[in-house]
Amino acid sequence: MQRAGEERFEERFAELSLREKDVLRLMAKGLSNHEIAQRLFISPHTVKNHVSRIYQKLGVDERTKVAIWAVRLGLVSLEADDSGAEDPAAQQTEPREPESKELEPREPDPDGPE
Repeated sequence: MQRAGEERFEERFAELSLREKDVLRLMAKGLSNHEIAQRLFISPHTVKNHVSRIYQKLGVDERTKVAIWAVRLGLVSLEADDSGAEDPAAQQTEPREPESKELEPREPDPDGPE
């Protein structure tokens, strides 16, 4: 059985745009506005605007409270395997080695000049 506060939060959550929900999920995972901007390919200013609207729509004025509610209601998973792999920007977690082929020393060509 849900408490009245949870029901109100769920109703308010339903009012968020898809992009605001994306921002909320990343906020709940602890990402900064700058990190969210990089992940979603938007400007930090746009993220700030989304965060302000999230606060307004949810009636919450603290980032931590928003994150706690999102986790509590199961809107966000904090499992280690939930890394946002569906997001192309999140797929690469470690720097990759350059894909260059090293030239191996060759035997001198018996028909060519040295």
